[in-house]
Amino acid sequence: MEDKRTGQCFVAMPSSGPLIKQQPDGPVMKNGTVVLTCEVRGGIPLATLSWDCGGSSAVITTPSIGKVTSTVQLVVNSVDNGKTCTCDVTHPLWDTNKSTTVTIVVYYLPFESLVLAMEPSSTLFIGSRVNATCHLTGGKPLATLILNCNGLFGFNFNTTKTAFNGSVYS
Repeated sequence: MEDKRTGQCFVAMPSSGPLIKQQPDGPVMKNGTVVLTCEVRGGIPLATLSWDCGGSSAVITTPSIGKVTSTVQLVVNSVDNGKTCTCDVTHPLWDTNKSTTVTIVVYYLPFESLVLAMEPSSTLFIGSRVNATCHLTGGKPLATLILNCNGLFGFNFNTTKTAFNGSVYS
């Protein structure tokens, strides 16, 4: 006796390419945690997701009805500013893999203390010319430095250095 059974097998392409959501949205403070979630909807079988964040990270992949998500959690430092994380997606019906990338922006304090220098560094007399320079290294975003010399201001925004060149008054 021969046992014959028939059935149907469905294969369908995902309805969307990968989409990355970042929490929190926007810049992250140094030593903060950023959670990236990649999602692909549709497809039979569901697509396969993987992460490339330039190192090892804990990844949680969750298949559910009609979609698959993959989440990576990172604790960021100043060296992670500008780091890219890519979600790569494969599916048997695609000729080539699909991917999407997010760039992480990390805010952090300047590396060094504020330095104020004056030229000449000797005793100043009324009417003397003086150059005052305020210098700060690093930080994201760059600091806004304002140098106030007897009511006269020197401004440089989003830079690491600001200067005043003027005369000393009593």
